[in-house]
Amino acid sequence: MDSYIDTMDTSAAAGGIIAVVLAILGIVLLIVFIVSIFQIIGHWKMFKKAGEPGWAALVPIYNTYILCKITGVNPWWIVITFCASLLSFIPVIGSLLVMAVTIYFGIMLAGSTANSFGKDTGWAIGLYFLAPFFSFALGVGTSEYVGPTPMNDPIMAAFNKSQNNQQSNVASNQSGTAKFCSNCGNKLDANVGFCPNCGNKIK
Repeated sequence: MDSYIDTMDTSAAAGGIIAVVLAILGIVLLIVFIVSIFQIIGHWKMFKKAGEPGWAALVPIYNTYILCKITGVNPWWIVITFCASLLSFIPVIGSLLVMAVTIYFGIMLAGSTANSFGKDTGWAIGLYFLAPFFSFALGVGTSEYVGPTPMNDPIMAAFNKSQNNQQSNVASNQSGTAKFCSNCGNKLDANVGFCPNCGNKIK
């Protein structure tokens, strides 16, 4: 009899714990749902103000691309962030890399969003730490879209400068080695002695 009572008490205690866990889980899910609604409405209204389709706020990744587009942030950061997340399996270094890239991209988006809607640094901080609520305030409030106004991005600037230098070097090398036939104007390879078009001797 005592063992039966003990079993009943254990079952009741387990049932109580499960009920509490389910209640907490339900509250958490409700909070997440409400926060998500704030974020979706905020982005929907922000996108409409910027002349983009509001429904884009419902599509993961694409909504981040649209946010990059209207704020002037280089959308390659989406790809870089994704690629960095693939390295998270590397102990310590991988996690630090993912964290650094995510924080940098988040700061760029928050600051550029604030700038693009004519807001100051305080709004940028709010958009970084409390994005759903500050996005909602930007979207439904009286804030006007002033156009893409990105923050200074030294990493992309350095990358673009390097790419431009390489392209200009290739172009200058090509123009420096190019020859043209004095007789027919045909473009020639650097080491030819005769024009393949007219047979003129190249000096």
